[in-house]
Amino acid sequence: MQFDGPASGGLDIRLLDRQGRLLAARRWQEGTQYRCADGMLALNRDSGFAMVGVAMSMQARLARTVHGSLVVESRESGGGVVIVVPYMGSYRYWSLYPAVTAAAP
Repeated sequence: MQFDGPASGGLDIRLLDRQGRLLAARRWQEGTQYRCADGMLALNRDSGFAMVGVAMSMQARLARTVHGSLVVESRESGGGVVIVVPYMGSYRYWSLYPAVTAAAP
Protein backbone atom coordinates (compact mmCIF):
# COMPACT_ATOMS: atom_id res chain seq x y z
CA MET A 1 0.00 0.00 0.00
CA GLN A 2 1.28 3.48 -0.82
CA PHE A 3 0.08 6.83 0.50
CA ASP A 4 0.57 10.25 -1.13
CA GLY A 5 -0.48 13.25 0.90
CA PRO A 6 -2.37 14.50 2.59
CA ALA A 7 -2.49 17.52 0.29
CA SER A 8 -5.45 19.93 0.09
CA GLY A 9 -7.40 17.60 2.39
CA GLY A 10 -7.01 14.59 0.09
CA LEU A 11 -5.02 11.40 0.54
CA ASP A 12 -4.23 9.10 -2.41
CA ILE A 13 -3.97 5.39 -1.57
CA ARG A 14 -2.68 2.66 -3.87
CA LEU A 15 -2.85 -1.07 -3.16
CA LEU A 16 -0.07 -3.07 -4.85
CA ASP A 17 0.57 -6.79 -5.25
CA ARG A 18 3.92 -8.38 -4.27
CA GLN A 19 5.36 -7.52 -7.70
CA GLY A 20 4.44 -3.85 -7.27
CA ARG A 21 1.56 -3.88 -9.78
CA LEU A 22 -1.36 -1.58 -9.02
CA LEU A 23 -4.46 -3.44 -7.80
CA ALA A 24 -6.64 -0.52 -6.69
CA ALA A 25 -6.43 3.23 -6.15
CA ARG A 26 -8.61 5.47 -3.97
CA ARG A 27 -8.67 9.10 -2.85
CA TRP A 28 -9.93 9.81 0.67
CA GLN A 29 -10.99 13.25 1.90
CA GLU A 30 -9.97 14.41 5.37
CA GLY A 31 -12.87 14.96 7.73
CA THR A 32 -15.35 12.84 5.79
CA GLN A 33 -13.41 9.63 5.08
CA TYR A 34 -10.40 9.81 7.39
CA ARG A 35 -8.77 11.87 10.13
CA CYS A 36 -5.39 11.93 11.82
CA ALA A 37 -5.21 10.89 15.48
CA ASP A 38 -2.21 10.06 17.67
CA GLY A 39 0.12 9.92 14.65
CA MET A 40 -2.07 7.42 12.80
CA LEU A 41 -4.60 7.59 9.99
CA ALA A 42 -8.02 6.87 11.52
CA LEU A 43 -11.15 5.60 9.75
CA ASN A 44 -14.58 5.25 11.36
CA ARG A 45 -17.38 3.22 9.85
CA ASP A 46 -20.60 3.22 11.87
CA SER A 47 -23.03 0.70 10.48
CA GLY A 48 -25.86 1.81 12.73
CA PHE A 49 -28.32 -0.94 13.48
CA ALA A 50 -26.95 -4.25 12.18
CA MET A 51 -30.25 -5.88 13.16
CA VAL A 52 -33.20 -4.88 15.30
CA GLY A 53 -31.90 -3.75 18.68
CA VAL A 54 -28.15 -4.07 17.89
CA ALA A 55 -25.84 -1.25 16.76
CA MET A 56 -22.31 -1.87 15.42
CA SER A 57 -19.30 0.27 14.55
CA MET A 58 -15.86 -0.33 13.04
CA GLN A 59 -12.72 1.73 13.47
CA ALA A 60 -9.38 1.22 11.73
CA ARG A 61 -6.08 2.96 12.40
CA LEU A 62 -3.21 2.77 9.91
CA ALA A 63 0.45 3.59 10.50
CA ARG A 64 3.69 3.07 8.63
CA THR A 65 6.61 1.31 10.34
CA VAL A 66 10.19 2.61 10.14
CA HIS A 67 10.79 -0.05 7.45
CA GLY A 68 7.85 1.17 5.30
CA SER A 69 5.42 -1.64 6.12
CA LEU A 70 1.81 -0.87 6.99
CA VAL A 71 0.33 -1.69 10.42
CA VAL A 72 -3.46 -1.78 10.66
CA GLU A 73 -5.43 -1.94 13.90
CA SER A 74 -9.08 -2.90 13.32
CA ARG A 75 -11.64 -2.55 16.09
CA GLU A 76 -15.25 -3.64 15.96
CA SER A 77 -17.74 -2.98 18.72
CA GLY A 78 -21.45 -3.17 19.18
CA GLY A 79 -24.20 -3.78 21.60
CA GLY A 80 -27.89 -3.81 22.16
CA VAL A 81 -30.68 -6.04 23.32
CA VAL A 82 -31.45 -9.34 21.59
CA ILE A 83 -34.71 -10.92 22.72
CA VAL A 84 -34.48 -9.10 26.10
CA VAL A 85 -30.85 -10.25 26.64
CA PRO A 86 -28.29 -7.41 26.80
CA TYR A 87 -25.33 -7.86 24.49
CA MET A 88 -22.00 -6.04 24.21
CA GLY A 89 -19.04 -7.13 22.15
CA SER A 90 -15.67 -5.67 21.23
CA TYR A 91 -12.94 -7.12 19.01
CA ARG A 92 -9.48 -5.87 18.08
CA TYR A 93 -7.19 -7.21 15.33
CA TRP A 94 -3.70 -6.17 14.25
CA SER A 95 -2.33 -6.81 10.75
CA LEU A 96 1.08 -6.15 9.19
CA TYR A 97 1.41 -5.59 5.45
CA PRO A 98 5.02 -5.67 4.18
CA ALA A 99 6.29 -2.74 2.12
CA VAL A 100 6.29 -3.20 -1.66
CA THR A 101 8.09 -1.09 -4.24
CA ALA A 102 5.95 0.02 -7.19
CA ALA A 103 6.82 -1.56 -10.55
CA ALA A 104 8.22 0.71 -13.25
CA PRO A 105 5.54 1.77 -15.79
